Amino acid sequence: MNRIIRLPESVKNKIAAGEVIEGPFSIIKELVENSIDAKATEIDVEVFESGSKKIVVRDNGTGIYKDDLPLTIEKHATSKIKEIEDIEKITSFGFRGEALSSIASVSVMTILSRSVEENTGCRLVRENEKTEISDYAGENGTTIIVENLFYNIPARKKFMKTKTGELRKIREIFLKIAIPNPDVSFSFSSDGKRVITLTSVETVKERLEQIYGKSTVENLYFDTIADKVEISGFLSKPGFMKASRTMQMMYVNNRLIDYNYLGFFLSKAYQAIAPKGNYPAAILFIKINPDMIDVNIHPAKKEIKFFDQNYINGLIIRIGEKVLSKTHSLNLPGISVPGQMNSGINTNRSENENNLRENPAEPVQPVFRDYLRTVNKTADFSFPDKNSPSYSQGGEIKSLISETRKLYKAIDDDYDFVYLGIVFDTYILIEKDNTLRFIDFHAAHERFIYDTLEKSAELETQNLIFPQVIELSIDDYQIFLEKKEYFSDNAFDIDIFSDNSIVVRGIPGIIKDLDIEGFFFDIIESFRKNTDHINNVNIAIAEKLACHSAKRSGDLLTDEDAKMIAARALEEGHDLRCPHGRPFVYELEKKELEKAFKRI
Repeated sequence: MNRIIRLPESVKNKIAAGEVIEGPFSIIKELVENSIDAKATEIDVEVFESGSKKIVVRDNGTGIYKDDLPLTIEKHATSKIKEIEDIEKITSFGFRGEALSSIASVSVMTILSRSVEENTGCRLVRENEKTEISDYAGENGTTIIVENLFYNIPARKKFMKTKTGELRKIREIFLKIAIPNPDVSFSFSSDGKRVITLTSVETVKERLEQIYGKSTVENLYFDTIADKVEISGFLSKPGFMKASRTMQMMYVNNRLIDYNYLGFFLSKAYQAIAPKGNYPAAILFIKINPDMIDVNIHPAKKEIKFFDQNYINGLIIRIGEKVLSKTHSLNLPGISVPGQMNSGINTNRSENENNLRENPAEPVQPVFRDYLRTVNKTADFSFPDKNSPSYSQGGEIKSLISETRKLYKAIDDDYDFVYLGIVFDTYILIEKDNTLRFIDFHAAHERFIYDTLEKSAELETQNLIFPQVIELSIDDYQIFLEKKEYFSDNAFDIDIFSDNSIVVRGIPGIIKDLDIEGFFFDIIESFRKNTDHINNVNIAIAEKLACHSAKRSGDLLTDEDAKMIAARALEEGHDLRCPHGRPFVYELEKKELEKAFKRI
């Protein structure tokens, strides 16, 4: 039987470091928050090889006294608290004196610092549990250099994400810390290249505009509720939804926290207007008396215990309901909003805006162009303009589908099924072989487009008549740059337009009616969420192209087009599911109905 022993100090330090340091992003979080505690107005962050090789954080804060510098790497040595009662009224980010000692135990760390009250500073180097101290004659403030992270814990190092994944996590935490500190200027560089610059501004709104773009912030309401606790924030206007919860965050006394119930209670507030799979943006700030919270419940200080959790939950719902009680402005059809959930409306702005100008008193009729594409590029499945002769006098749409017999041998004037119509604006209903078949036409159309893209040996670029400018958030823009070559490989013609904006000049010629903005926001979100899991980027792009160009629930669909989709869906040789895996054909046999009606 093994005996109980006291662990060596080096082992204890490494165990403790594992609780605080998850990866490069958590080191940057700790160091940047220390800089903010030191009243810095300028903070520069540099990483090399996504932080695994080197991390540098510089600030112009108050600095560290020369005599105090050796204490910075000792466990539980801190300037933030002095006695146990101070824990109940924490106002600083750090307070336990664990961060620097933890970082020093799993890396080679150098600290250069000079206090504003001293003429010379101090330089400390910590490596292999040995410390060297020397004088430093640099500027006021502190620079911390962390090198060879986890060099002495190889087991931890191999569990780090890919370099791209780690870099995204670093950018995410860096930007989140910058949001509630608009008076601080931040810069971020990767492998010697400056990728983010945030100048100091006066308000949080201006900081959000720097990070997400003005067009996004224009789609957020700001409101405040002042009660026992003050809650304020920027929340989605109706119609502005995100494909994930990446724009849901909560700060308590400017401290970023993980609040597991945030998404749930925001969904309750927005449940009447948020479609399934879409989430409101919400950047919330809670100001609360420090003695009403406990920040000492998580090693990395990511969680907080509130004096009354139910009260806080109620505040989140109340502020969501308050912003939705406003009078809302409408976005006209055809004029899309960056990041807005896809409405199924054609995003050819110029065409729809011209319709508005020419017929201001007449409701805009969205113009859709359908196609059931094959590799045969002579196919033309265009829907006519409203004023086209192909419209009957009664306003009914006539289908313009050419050369269908050449394209689909299974299709003739007489189909081998009975077409019954479209139900719930979503499902084609047909009768065949004593069976009712329900076909989800969006999912089916998506499969046909995806199969065509997959079979095309080489895609050609179709130039847009009016190039489309898309404003991205800082993080989305960096993700786009990481994958830019893949868009070029898939026949997109895209240029950099300005800081964090791109201009799309051409799209794959095989695609029509692409919701361009919706496509880019959706594919970038996929890259963010699946950092290490997208094995084939080209396949991911094809899936999203198919999704954002296929007919959607509620779109106009002629009887002839519906029959063609049904006939194509019943053909053999393709999967009866969309590229995301959702089935699009369901059957209900006649005998099942007869059982239900007690006829057998």
